[in-house]
Amino acid sequence: MKIILRGTIPPKKNSRVINFKTKRSFPSKRYQDWHKSATVSVYLQSKVQPKHPITAVSVEFYMPDNRRRDMTNVAESIMDLLVDCKIIEDDCWQVIPMVQLRTIEIDKENPRAEITLYEQKN
Repeated sequence: MKIILRGTIPPKKNSRVINFKTKRSFPSKRYQDWHKSATVSVYLQSKVQPKHPITAVSVEFYMPDNRRRDMTNVAESIMDLLVDCKIIEDDCWQVIPMVQLRTIEIDKENPRAEITLYEQKN
């Protein structure tokens, strides 16, 4: 199964908003807005649920520019999205023992992440 997320994916950890009354922090508005729109995109692209559990995830990034980015933070946003959309049960290593991240190239016109999900074959 392949899912494509278009645009630049914001990291969930960066620019968190702190509520000083409750002493809790929340993802930035940018992340929350991205998560809402990406959820719709994932649901539209994954109408057919996998027949077997997903055991590996590969993400290929097409970056908008040559700016430095922490790929693991961006991957965490993607993995959390896949869990929230119930594509994968959990993103812990016991459920998804293999995660591969690669940057393919800079694509200013069409930055994206192409996610390939691999099913366990019995």
